[in-house]
Amino acid sequence: AWLMASPQVLGISGWAGVNAHVGGPVLLAIAIVSLWEANRLLRFAGAGLSLWLVIAPIWLPPHAPAAVIDSVVVGLLSAGLAIFPLRARARYGGGWLAFFAT
Repeated sequence: AWLMASPQVLGISGWAGVNAHVGGPVLLAIAIVSLWEANRLLRFAGAGLSLWLVIAPIWLPPHAPAAVIDSVVVGLLSAGLAIFPLRARARYGGGWLAFFAT
């Protein structure tokens, strides 16, 4: 949620603001969906998006120092949390094949 609010709070504009406004809701949605044990592997998509937040200040046009620090810190924190495995309490599997098993 901080990533979505940071452009207004820190006065970030331009590509850095767009990156925060788009990356924030997507990262939040991935994090919420991956809390469900059956979707636990989706956390790696969140890790990929987090790495984009770390790399974006290098590839996009020049940013203000506050935008670079904000993007890198949020990206590293969310990547660390996404990679951290949680123990599954139940076993899920089979997908569509479970419906056709005899």
